[in-house]
Amino acid sequence: MPPNSPTLFRVIAHGSAIVLGSNILLKAIAFLATLLLLRDISVYDYGLWRLLLSVLTFVGIFTLPGLDPAIRADLGREAGQGNHSRYRAIFIQFSGLLLSLAAVVAVGLFIAAPYITVATGIGVTLYVRILAVCVFTSALLRVYSSAFSTHLHFYRAQGITICSSFFYLVLLIVFLYIYNLGLLGVVMAYALSSAMSVIIFFLPFVSTVRAELRAASDPSYSLWHSMIRQHGKWALVSDYSDTTIGSIKPWLIGYFISIEAVGIFSAAVTLLSALSNILPLSQVLASVLPRQAADREKLLFFSNRSIKYTLWAYALLALGVLVTAPIAIPLLLPQYAPAIPLLSVLLLSLASLAWGDISNTLLNVLRLQKLSFVTNTTARVLSVACILPLGLMLFGVWGAVIDQIATSYIITALRVLYVRRALPAFGPRVRELFTFDIFDRSSLMRIARYIKPSV
Repeated sequence: MPPNSPTLFRVIAHGSAIVLGSNILLKAIAFLATLLLLRDISVYDYGLWRLLLSVLTFVGIFTLPGLDPAIRADLGREAGQGNHSRYRAIFIQFSGLLLSLAAVVAVGLFIAAPYITVATGIGVTLYVRILAVCVFTSALLRVYSSAFSTHLHFYRAQGITICSSFFYLVLLIVFLYIYNLGLLGVVMAYALSSAMSVIIFFLPFVSTVRAELRAASDPSYSLWHSMIRQHGKWALVSDYSDTTIGSIKPWLIGYFISIEAVGIFSAAVTLLSALSNILPLSQVLASVLPRQAADREKLLFFSNRSIKYTLWAYALLALGVLVTAPIAIPLLLPQYAPAIPLLSVLLLSLASLAWGDISNTLLNVLRLQKLSFVTNTTARVLSVACILPLGLMLFGVWGAVIDQIATSYIITALRVLYVRRALPAFGPRVRELFTFDIFDRSSLMRIARYIKPSV
């Protein structure tokens, strides 16, 4: 029987409805933006755009994004207990550190832009300098999002992404189709959309953390001693390895094959990512489950149900893609038709994502970031040192597909193994996956009625 937690269910149902609705809107906006982008710029420019984003992602590791899940888990725990003083101490120290590092990194990237041009032999100085602004605005949006998600303001947390995506779409139309700026217009649209979201969500952010900002900060808390030196350091190291290796992969594809191959493979991965991000449960549970860290029965119940629902939803989505992609992509984006078979095979990784996302959330909730580091680093080092280079040499761009799927399943298998050491009953049984019980029926009915949470 499920744990008796109607309020928790309403929070998850309400959050899931908001995230699902916003994800549908986001996918519509993202589809239009991607369509405009891919139709206006060449495959080479799209490949170059992905390489530029990899540079931005790489320098972003110096703003400590790996701390975010651990910080949000701790903030959610304190918010659930009504401990404003402790929440303020964590939030203020984290925000101050994040924004200080972001300012330094943004200036450093701006200065380094000409040297990147020399090192790569590609004229990217102006592009890199514009994107340097995004380092600081992205850090501000991370601060906003941490406050919104840990207070369960899902509509505001999702609103940041919707707002940024909407402005990105509008600015793409302006810069690509009115001013014909090409790749420069894409870079400008990306940077300005983030900056505009920072301005729009400033007042909602202040209102969200008003109670904590008025409270006295807990003098006993130290971000360094309480977080970074303990479980947080593993989240940092894990993120460093993930981001560094992830940034190297597009360059390996470009080196062994071509920049055009980067564009084709990136288009397939982007479509796969858009598909996997439609489902809201893992995002909602990342905010809700830290509040239930002491109740392992609830952790297990809602985690197992989420895996079950996500697996079935992914199966239906994958079927839809297999039917529609061969028709839609040649019609709308004929130059990316070679991405269709890549995308079709990449769909096999969706099953691993259903398990992997929830298990990673539980590793953060249980403060087992060290084990998360072991899983990610083991798989990704194996990927970049062996699977990907060998695959590219033997199978061309299909080697990148093999690497993507293999890495995904290795990471998920290790995550599940470590979670089951702490929670042996983690994961639904095969029989449960094909059983539609009373709770499932009740859940669908209650979500359909859009119950408002009382928290």
